[in-house]
Amino acid sequence: MRLPVLDRRRAGVLLHMSSLQGALGASGRAFIDWLAQAGFTVWQFLPLGPTGADGSPYWVRSDFAGNPSFIDRDEPPDDPRPDSSAFHHFVESARHWLDDYACFEALSAVHGGAP
Repeated sequence: MRLPVLDRRRAGVLLHMSSLQGALGASGRAFIDWLAQAGFTVWQFLPLGPTGADGSPYWVRSDFAGNPSFIDRDEPPDDPRPDSSAFHHFVESARHWLDDYACFEALSAVHGGAP
């Protein structure tokens, strides 16, 4: 079955989030607004996971974790406290990968990034 969205012409852009300062903040939203105003309907970007020392988005350290460098430090989360319900919800919903990933990152840091 052919999707109706494929029957019309669309314009898109390929731009990785690392090209935006504070990609998950005001500048990211401004870019999305600009895309919409310019008539673009597709935004393609590279994987968003935390990268290794080489910075390549094609080799990420986790398939689930996001790259913290995309967080806009000028826009802190609404409730960043570790005892908040949003934090507990995140930890519980991410439990299947979060503990192992945190351990992996801690061991990597202790051993200077050695394999």
